[in-house]
Amino acid sequence: MRIAIHTGRIDESTAGSRWHLLSYWVAEMAKQYPQHQWLVIGNKSLAETAKWNNLDEVLIEIPEKPGPIKGWWYGKKAMKATVKWKADVLLNLDLQFTFNSSLPTITILHPDFVSGTEGWFGKRRISGKKKKLLLASAAVGVAGEEQQHWLATQYSLPSQKVFVMPPATLPAFHPISWTIKEEVKREYANGKEYFLFYALINKTDTVLKLLKAFSAFKKRQRSNLQLLIADANPSLNVSLLQKLESYKYRDDVQLRFNLSMQQLSQLAGAAYAVILPPQFSPAWWMLGTMESETALVSETVPNGVSLGADAAWMLENFAADHLAQALKQLYTNENQRSNFIQAAAALAKKYSWPQTAQACMSAIDLAVGVK
Repeated sequence: MRIAIHTGRIDESTAGSRWHLLSYWVAEMAKQYPQHQWLVIGNKSLAETAKWNNLDEVLIEIPEKPGPIKGWWYGKKAMKATVKWKADVLLNLDLQFTFNSSLPTITILHPDFVSGTEGWFGKRRISGKKKKLLLASAAVGVAGEEQQHWLATQYSLPSQKVFVMPPATLPAFHPISWTIKEEVKREYANGKEYFLFYALINKTDTVLKLLKAFSAFKKRQRSNLQLLIADANPSLNVSLLQKLESYKYRDDVQLRFNLSMQQLSQLAGAAYAVILPPQFSPAWWMLGTMESETALVSETVPNGVSLGADAAWMLENFAADHLAQALKQLYTNENQRSNFIQAAAALAKKYSWPQTAQACMSAIDLAVGVK
């Protein structure tokens, strides 16, 4: 079988985690199913694709803001690539473009792979172009059973048409040695223990709650723990810097921007605990923290991840007082922290790239068989 995967545009703001995740997912598909030929269509070459004899790439310039004319022209070029390559099925991961094709098309709505999918799920029904895309798809891939049930219920889609792609994390995330932990602490946190907060910091209200909670923690515990804020944005957040100028514990707050995946994984592995923000909790990041054997504090659990109350400190809401209490408990109750780490690490073993690839391949077989 000849299977085309349209990754769509990968720009500077998404080239970090999304580029890595797509690279590992596509490589796993090629590795597990060498009897098939794979074609990747997009604007950015994925990692290690040259290692696989059954994997080709077609790079096409994709407009940042396509508009109707440029978008139509790009869609024509992408479809021409699938026709020339004689594809049997198409996996589409870019929701800006629809393809007028006789090929069975599988639409992927997994948030770790596709940006901006959050608005596809909720109380309001999907309409217009999005509805047309869903109904025309041979299959739709989502992150978890909650999304699967919602789409099937809203549109009376057959249960086998909406399939779950179990999430997975990146191989860079794993337990690190005591020596490396100490090196990371010296480089990023003045040699001290630290709480790690990693997010897309587009709004400062969440950060203000975090700083308020950290202030309460410092006052009560008189600890030298640091707070390390890592922004997933590729450039400096000026608004955040301004908020920090008058912060009482400014010397105990470290800011990092534009981190590589290797740096981020080491920061997670060396952290005393990782705090997940409510607006930015992708499955790969939660699972990566769990794989790193680091304690978790979170308000929400990403779709597709099963996380019991024994595996993380679950916040009732992301309020300063609740967060301050969580930090205090993790700091003063080492046994509870250790239990969280052990339970989370055991759960993380249940998620893997082979599982993700197998679920997707089953949907491909079904789509081609239906046609």
